[in-house]
Parts: sequence; C-alpha cells; structure tokens
Amino acid sequence: MIPGLAVVKQINQQEGDIKKCYFRIETIEKALRLRELTAEQRTNYDHELTALKDLLKLNENRLKQLQRENFKTGLFASSIIFICFVFYGLHAMFWK
Repeated sequence: MIPGLAVVKQINQQEGDIKKCYFRIETIEKALRLRELTAEQRTNYDHELTALKDLLKLNENRLKQLQRENFKTGLFASSIIFICFVFYGLHAMFWK
C-alpha cells in the first residue's frame, strides 16, 4: 500500500473516532443535565465522561501528528514536481 494513502486512511479513521467521542460526550452530558439519576449512575457517568475526554485528547493529538505527516508527504511531492518543471524549463531554454 502507498504510504500516503495509509496516512489518509488513518486520518479518516481518527476523525471518525473523534466524532464518536464527541457524540458520546454530548449524550452523557445531556443525561447528566436532564435525567434524575442515582448517585451510583451519576458517578458512573462522571467516570465515563472523564475517560472519554482523556481518550478524545489522545485522538486529537494523534490526528494532529497524522496531519503533519500528511503535510510533509504533500510537501515532498510538490517539491519533486517543482524540480521536474525547473529541469524541463532549463532543458527547453538551453537545449532546443
């Protein structure tokens, strides 16, 4: 598999995971605000909420790393294309 495509696939997967975390956090916060919960249920939701927020931070950091890696790959490809155009321009100016 091409490394650039693997990074894009990982980015898409990471974004999906982040969306799921945000949805679950929103659901838990809504349940904490609107429902009448027992103390045990409230503590369970609080623990799950803190775990989800920690997981969300990790996923967002991983996404930033993947985006940086993807940017480097794109920059490398762009520089190769630029170098090819420079050589073609030099070839067209001096050898024709």
